[in-house]
Amino acid sequence: MVAAYTFNTSYRPTRPEQHRLPSLRLLEGGRFAPGQFAPVLIEEYQQFRLRFFRWGLTPAWTKAGRQAEKAFISTDVIWDNPASQLPVRRQRCLIPADGFYLDSPARQEALKAGKPNGETFCFAGIYDSWRQKDGSMLYSFAIITTAAPSSVAHLGLQVPLILPRESESDWLLPQTSLNKINQILFASPRQPLSVHPIAMLQLDEADLVAA
Repeated sequence: MVAAYTFNTSYRPTRPEQHRLPSLRLLEGGRFAPGQFAPVLIEEYQQFRLRFFRWGLTPAWTKAGRQAEKAFISTDVIWDNPASQLPVRRQRCLIPADGFYLDSPARQEALKAGKPNGETFCFAGIYDSWRQKDGSMLYSFAIITTAAPSSVAHLGLQVPLILPRESESDWLLPQTSLNKINQILFASPRQPLSVHPIAMLQLDEADLVAA
């Protein structure tokens, strides 16, 4: 999977009413890659708020000079990976997007994957905070990946976990039960995807991250 995705300003989820998500229409769309600061939605002080966190999870317990940044964490290991065990319980986020990039089997062209109707959606993510040498806090996130739906299964890759709209609020709320979180993580069937070639998109090995 290519470590980049695009953001669309038309995303305006509105449920539930008591936790209305902020409008993102004032943001400019663009492409994001690991190491960059990107928009995420979190629950904060009983409100859903838009924040900019760095893509590439740095756990709170990471020692200075030994940052283990993770752009993606698979559902296969999410409860076993030390970097995700605590965040998945209470530090969950949404990453708004309108698509993400995949390699073709021949790795000769990039494909953009998204919903068949072009609708904007959210990836499931987790975040953590890490105290830097100067005492400031670095907030960072990782996108959760899962098995690809049948529409792109032939590529042999995992894909970001796209949440159905009705699960977004439950994913953000810290009081959501672990049983419900597991239902969201391992729900079936997955969201259908369509893929389209991206002409003239220049990618090199530095852009590629294993899912």
